[in-house]
Amino acid sequence: MDEPLDAGVLSEEERDDLMQTDVAVQGRLRTSGEEVYLVVEVSWGFGREDLERGFAKLGWRTVPVLAGSWVTPEAREAAHLEGACVVLDGGVAVDIYSPETT
Repeated sequence: MDEPLDAGVLSEEERDDLMQTDVAVQGRLRTSGEEVYLVVEVSWGFGREDLERGFAKLGWRTVPVLAGSWVTPEAREAAHLEGACVVLDGGVAVDIYSPETT
């Protein structure tokens, strides 16, 4: 993340925020073959702000993944609308391929 900072693409605050990401995994979507990064946040619980990382400024197509025990109703709705994946207690609550809550 130092190169985007040095190039002026990211501010120090944005870089620090991105560095808080628990896991970033590069892969391809099954549906389209498009290259994406799964940006995984692991915590006991999540709010709306956990979906708002600045990877788009790097030109990365990302799919947020929240993995934990609970999620606020606002974050669940935002995940549904933004195509994120929410995994609660090991089960998918909002799926990136068919964004429906369970």
